[in-house]
Amino acid sequence: MSLYDFDDPVFEKLDKVSYYREKWGNRWERSKTMFPFAVVFIVGLMTVAIMLNRHAESIWKKVNINTPIYTDSSWLSNKNISADLTYRLVRPINATEINTMDIPEWKKQRLIAELDTSAEFNKPVMIYSALSFQKDSIFKYKTAYIGSCIKKDSVTAMMKTDSLVQLSGKWLGFKPNMKLALIDQDFKLPENYVYADDLYYLKPADINLGGEPSILKKAVKTKL
Repeated sequence: MSLYDFDDPVFEKLDKVSYYREKWGNRWERSKTMFPFAVVFIVGLMTVAIMLNRHAESIWKKVNINTPIYTDSSWLSNKNISADLTYRLVRPINATEINTMDIPEWKKQRLIAELDTSAEFNKPVMIYSALSFQKDSIFKYKTAYIGSCIKKDSVTAMMKTDSLVQLSGKWLGFKPNMKLALIDQDFKLPENYVYADDLYYLKPADINLGGEPSILKKAVKTKL
């Protein structure tokens, strides 16, 4: 007969202590193994971010009005990316525009009454646009020329979302090369917003100024 009653709650508690000690001990050992990889990953992300920022600043300083712009060649060799996106400048609708809408008068009055007229709310913001440049078209026509610069904007922010902190950015308004562009026919503006101008925009980090990328030199050209 054993001197100990192993069904005693005390032994049950000791078993649990041993279990969790072993469990967390194993996790600690695994975390020590993974830590160097995590550091390398974080450093890698920081390095990429620094390089992109330097590229963007270089483009921003060099680009002028009517400068030809080319899509950045890095995404052309990335099989997970098929299109280069653009942006549009939008602003909240105002009372004058509501009065021109083909809706009942009572609904116009309601929309006008609900308008937020604060200066902060009525600032123009950027959104993704319906226009994109397709990788297939760039290779088909053997050109990465996507347009020419029309203006520079360094005060506008992206539209605020639940996952996006609203910060001012740098944007290049440009006249797009429509022969390479695709328009999403199902695109819809955010509710109660209108376009603030007729331009499309790009981020400096997404373009190059040095002419056609070398990756297109091996492509077979199709006449535009």
